[in-house]
Amino acid sequence: MSENHEIISDIADVPAVEVVGRYFIELLNLAAVHCGLSEDGRPADLDEARKYIDAAAGMLTAVAGYMGDQ
Repeated sequence: MSENHEIISDIADVPAVEVVGRYFIELLNLAAVHCGLSEDGRPADLDEARKYIDAAAGMLTAVAGYMGDQ
């Protein structure tokens, strides 16, 4: 079995709810950084933050019925 096949098999075993949750949190983290909340003092870019927040909201709306209590 090739290494790529093993990686794909490992990825396929991850439940969709976990993947969606992980990327949702990442989008919110990026939004926070662009709101000026990063520790490195990066200036706020609210237009970029809004894009991340809208993307997270759209993703959550699309999968809300599948998320349950996880």
